[in-house]
Amino acid sequence: MTDLKITYIQSQLHWEHPEKNREMFSGFMQNIGQTDLVMLPEMFNTGFTMSAEKNAEEPGGATFLWMKERQRT
Repeated sequence: MTDLKITYIQSQLHWEHPEKNREMFSGFMQNIGQTDLVMLPEMFNTGFTMSAEKNAEEPGGATFLWMKERQRT
């Protein structure tokens, strides 16, 4: 059995600014060494907004594509 390395990133969020949050977390993720799993805060892309309809993305939207681009094989 091998070890599982998990990296958790906690940070202040840009309220209702998904682009800024994705950019910020991209910077954090560039500095991560070997890891198997990166955990981000709940609602990391929008902050804990109460305007769900305003901030919702379609399936396969910008945040999904951003996450998929960071997938390591």
